[in-house]
Amino acid sequence: MVAAGFSGLASLSTEWAKGRAAAKRMFAAIQPSLQQQQQQQQQQQQEQEQQQEEQEAEEAEQQQEQGQKQQQKQQDQLQQQDQQQQQQQQQQQQQQFTLEGLKGEIEFHNVTYFYDQDKSSSSISSSINSSCSSSSGISSSSSSEGCSSNSSKKGEGAGGVDNLSFRILPGELLGVAGPSGAGKTTIIKLLTKEIKPQKGYITVDGIDLQRIPTGLWLRHVLGVVSESSSKLFGGLTVKENIAYGAWSPAAAAAGAAGAAASATTAAAAAAAAAANCWGFIEPLPAGLETPVSCQGDTCFSSGEQQRLGFARALFKQPLLLLLDEPSSSLDPTSERIFTETLTRIMQQQQQQQELQPQKQQQQQQQQQQEVAGGVDTPLQDPALQQQQQQQREQEQAQQELADPQQQEQQQEQQQQQQQQQQQQQQQQRVLSALLIAHSPAALQCVSRLIVLRRGRVVEVGNYQQLLQQKGTLHALLAGDPKP
Repeated sequence: MVAAGFSGLASLSTEWAKGRAAAKRMFAAIQPSLQQQQQQQQQQQQEQEQQQEEQEAEEAEQQQEQGQKQQQKQQDQLQQQDQQQQQQQQQQQQQQFTLEGLKGEIEFHNVTYFYDQDKSSSSISSSINSSCSSSSGISSSSSSEGCSSNSSKKGEGAGGVDNLSFRILPGELLGVAGPSGAGKTTIIKLLTKEIKPQKGYITVDGIDLQRIPTGLWLRHVLGVVSESSSKLFGGLTVKENIAYGAWSPAAAAAGAAGAAASATTAAAAAAAAAANCWGFIEPLPAGLETPVSCQGDTCFSSGEQQRLGFARALFKQPLLLLLDEPSSSLDPTSERIFTETLTRIMQQQQQQQELQPQKQQQQQQQQQQEVAGGVDTPLQDPALQQQQQQQREQEQAQQELADPQQQEQQQEQQQQQQQQQQQQQQQQRVLSALLIAHSPAALQCVSRLIVLRRGRVVEVGNYQQLLQQKGTLHALLAGDPKP
């Protein structure tokens, strides 16, 4: 039994040894394949890592490209904005309002203004309504009806304008007529920038009126003749009243204050003569230097005050003239003289505009001749130039040593020439004008007439044409209360 057990163990040990040897052989055979698998796995990992790196690099490149594109777009946008700003600045510089070369063309582009839509005007209307309701002997209901009748729909009766469009041409005297509350005074307020359009806009030579500095516009461009602008101030002389509110009334005279004072006197005299005021100024004790008062010879009538108001506007040398009922207080003779003066001023402006192209051609021809002469003319000898310079210096020295009386005479002649130039400018500088009137005599002197009704233009033409149509103007002059 024991021997059999030992023999069994021996056989088991041999089999175990054989199995172990077989396992070693199998492991030895499998080991290369395992190594290959590991190598393959490592290669795959490396490839994956390379792919990830490549993808990351591509993504980074794409992000860089996108960033560069975005930066380029931003730069392009900034450049476009800069170009647009430069273009706008150039346009603004080109359209910058200057007094030089002003033609005097004014145009209303669909302008609308209703007083009942303006807060400031609504407060005024409320105070008017309260004053109406508080009047003696009138009930609140009747007073409100009476006051509201003056402010019906869309500014009717309140002087508003509704989608108003018209044009004042260069050199034109445009007349405006219409019943009370048609919008005539509103036009004056819009042009003087007292109010702004609620819709639409106004242009002066193509430039928006709101872009023009108010000080420049009111001081150096507009001249207004109205009841309020014709008021005289006691204590000031007639000359000072004519020159009141003006600045640099004429070209600055070279010299002392006496020359400037004489230039002001000459300009005031020219304005008074143009406005037909000299007939009642000359008999005064001191003429233009007479102080104004409400007693004695210097208590002017309403018609004389209105003519002095016209002289004040002419003294200002306006480029654009606004006349709001300028002849309402004038007698027929004075009104006729006023219309003749106004017509003459506008005719002179039209003649200047007609002659301007000829003057430009002459100047161009002279410049061409000078250029041609400069090309053909040989250079002068330096010695000859020195001689000419010495002659000029000697002439200047002789002038300095001349008789003081001769110098005074020369200065007086220069002052007279300047005064003559100022008088010519006084009569010829108005470019265009707008006249609001009801008088047939005043309306006949305009070159073109527009008739307003409820804030809109209903008739356009000259005086005779509109009378023949027998429309709003005919009814207005005939005294129809509802033309």
